[in-house]
Amino acid sequence: MKHIALLLVLALAVTSSLADTVRIDDGSVLHGTIVGADDTAVHIHTSFGGVIKVSASQVTGMSVSEERFYSLQSGSTLLGRLEKNPDRTTIETSNGEVVISGDTITGSWGKDEESPEVQAMKAELSGKLRQWKFDVGLDVAGKTGNTERISTGGSVNAILQGPTDKLHLSGGGNRTKEGNVLSTKEAYGGIDYETLFKGNNSWYVRMGMEYDVIELLDLRTTAALGWGYYFHNQPDRHLRGRLGLQYKHESFNDARTESSPGLDVGLSHKATIGTTTLATDITATPAFEDFNRYQIKHATNWNIPLSQENWKLQLGIRNDYNSMPVPGIKRLDISYFAKLVMAWQ
Repeated sequence: MKHIALLLVLALAVTSSLADTVRIDDGSVLHGTIVGADDTAVHIHTSFGGVIKVSASQVTGMSVSEERFYSLQSGSTLLGRLEKNPDRTTIETSNGEVVISGDTITGSWGKDEESPEVQAMKAELSGKLRQWKFDVGLDVAGKTGNTERISTGGSVNAILQGPTDKLHLSGGGNRTKEGNVLSTKEAYGGIDYETLFKGNNSWYVRMGMEYDVIELLDLRTTAALGWGYYFHNQPDRHLRGRLGLQYKHESFNDARTESSPGLDVGLSHKATIGTTTLATDITATPAFEDFNRYQIKHATNWNIPLSQENWKLQLGIRNDYNSMPVPGIKRLDISYFAKLVMAWQ
């Protein structure tokens, strides 16, 4: 037992000798691990209080047991073990002891860490690079008993965004069957690209495609380009208006086709509310040949993050208004949905 007790004492002594220490001008000594130091403060991680910040003016001495990088005001960077006393400061390097008493330490970082300058450069560079973001959503609803009803829907988005431009690829579809009657069968997709210039101004080009069995629509293609303006453009909120020209071509399953140029008018708003995100998009496309012939599309999505990383619940509503639909079809088509969405980048 005496031998075991002696070994424990020796182990504790070795551990204590390897611990970093910070000596303060009031006579206190902090033991732990120094995790950062510069010309304003020393940060030491202790077992009793976590990371403690000590003003550099209060530090009379310190010892760092492990090798760290130290940048000096003179421009040099040294790797070694630091020993600081009131009258002498040294760094024990692989080439011997270097006295730095007449210099000032401006930064410190671990042997396996990147310097603050490199981290700042990487952060700045990442802000200038385009990054992809993806999400895929799926919703399924059904009913059985007096009536049989099943509804399925899905969506996919891919966004490539940089500091001044954004490419958005989107697609989705819905299908609803009640008994043997098909009440909804539609698919849609789009490409939208915009780039900023002169402050909050932007120009954009977009293309959309739609297919809807109930509206007897084989294919509707819309191509548009124009000017946009951001009334607000902050990370947690944006409000953007658009005005441009568009050309629309529609083909129906009775071999009828229609084509018309027109205006492209849009409004988009997105805001972060707590941990959730609320987004609304409205687009109107009146035809030049007859301004009474137009379509208005509206979509509002509320994204609620779930406890599982990368997963969210998306609640939304879509309104499609066609001022001149085919005979037998209502002008306004409204759909509600709740989707489970997986997002990643």
